[in-house]
Amino acid sequence: MDDVLPLASQPSEWGVPRLTLQERRDWVGPLDPEVLSSHGMWEIADPLSQAGIQPQWALEVLDKPIRTRQSWLTAPFTPGAATGPQSLYKLAKPGANLGFSLRCMICIQGDSLWAEFELSNGSPGARQYNADYWASPFEPGIDVRLYRDGKQIPRTPYGGTDILPLFTLPEGPGSYRLTAKNAQHDTEWTFTTPAAADPLPGSFCTLEAMYGTAKPCRPAPVVFVSYDLGDTLDARNSVRSGRTHTFTVSPYRSPSRSKMPDIAGLRLWASTDDGATYNPVDVKQERDGTYTARARYGAAKGTVTLKVEAWDKAGNSIKQTSVRAFSLK
Repeated sequence: MDDVLPLASQPSEWGVPRLTLQERRDWVGPLDPEVLSSHGMWEIADPLSQAGIQPQWALEVLDKPIRTRQSWLTAPFTPGAATGPQSLYKLAKPGANLGFSLRCMICIQGDSLWAEFELSNGSPGARQYNADYWASPFEPGIDVRLYRDGKQIPRTPYGGTDILPLFTLPEGPGSYRLTAKNAQHDTEWTFTTPAAADPLPGSFCTLEAMYGTAKPCRPAPVVFVSYDLGDTLDARNSVRSGRTHTFTVSPYRSPSRSKMPDIAGLRLWASTDDGATYNPVDVKQERDGTYTARARYGAAKGTVTLKVEAWDKAGNSIKQTSVRAFSLK
């Protein structure tokens, strides 16, 4: 397995300077179709103080000899969930324990909603994720708020604190709006309850750890969107302007055992002036459910901000802006 990491001494991704080895070769194992492997990289902003440590992970099943190339610390990461290849989901059998790595993101148990998520990038089967929801053990890095019928629902205190992304839902079916904002992300989900999807056997649910397993923990029918810029990115997380930029956009869900409503559509825009103006980006849906995007940025330099909307056949939707998602050169 060859790992390729950005080599940079200038701001990359969200403006954090990075200086690291460009390539590293790993030999990993065991080769076993019944073993879940969690492969990761750690980003350290200050090697002396160990400040700014940020792990990034990918879930894999190594069932046969193979050589693969993975790119790490690439842009952009967006609010989402850890996922894996189909060989991983074959391990999700009744009684299985897939550990803490594969977690239910934005889940409902009874009248409780847990609105934590991972920051993820990549395509289905090769998605990477990190735990950047928390800026520190005592402070979330993203402001999450929940609304029903235009009225904000307060956080539910737990363990003497009210900073957890925990909410108590009003009785009965309802339509909700969940927002998540910080300097890099501005996301709005709309979804309806009750949640009908069955959880993925063996996956971890924070609500079950808090309240037990008497009631099932079900993933809310929220839509996530991730990007895979692949080899269009250079080692500084930059894309060449002046030509057509082709990359992959993936609407997806938190893993579940039962099927959720099909994605019905996706729209994408790009901005080279920090969101002052946006231009539509051509997208084409592929057979695997991903979308191929083809954008042009003219002769612009600086950074690209991406704005996306996606929705499913049941009306659940996402509107998401990724500020300064990557650089232009």
